[in-house]
Amino acid sequence: MLKEKGINFSESRDIGPYWISDNETTYSLISNCYCKTSNELLKEKYGQNFIKNITKTADSLYVMSRIEIPFEYPYGVDNYCLIYPKAGDFLEQKIEIQKDFFSSFEFPKKFIQSNEKRDFYAKTKFTINRNNSISNITVKIEFKNSKNEDFTNFFTNQITEFVKHADWQAAVSDGIKVNSTFEIIFYN
Repeated sequence: MLKEKGINFSESRDIGPYWISDNETTYSLISNCYCKTSNELLKEKYGQNFIKNITKTADSLYVMSRIEIPFEYPYGVDNYCLIYPKAGDFLEQKIEIQKDFFSSFEFPKKFIQSNEKRDFYAKTKFTINRNNSISNITVKIEFKNSKNEDFTNFFTNQITEFVKHADWQAAVSDGIKVNSTFEIIFYN
């Protein structure tokens, strides 16, 4: 993209122990002269936001080049991207998902519960697609009491049905809806 503008760029290997700032940008003292002059010339020729704009364009092109490959949520998507709209806040999403799941969940009649809870641990992973649909659901369950392993299918089905029918929203990376993998652990 820089070459299209007639800009040749090679990465500098200067690693200086001292830094200097001009209140906008921080430069390595060793290469301060070149970096500062280069940035001033770029701003003069292409405008104040040239580097920001070209970075945004490059990021968008990257997202589009791998649009069918799921991004890992939350690391590969925009900061604080909500995928569970019932949660009002990014940090509350997993709590709200747990709450919604357990609001309609009932343990099987012969399930052996302990007083300390944490009777089961269900690691769940799935893909939230760009069209808000769900795919590739996997559920791995561990039980505190091995006698409860008879209920593995029951728990797997309950979690799978919840995931399939919950109101999910596609993640966004650089303003573009993307497929994303999401993991959550259900436990009581």
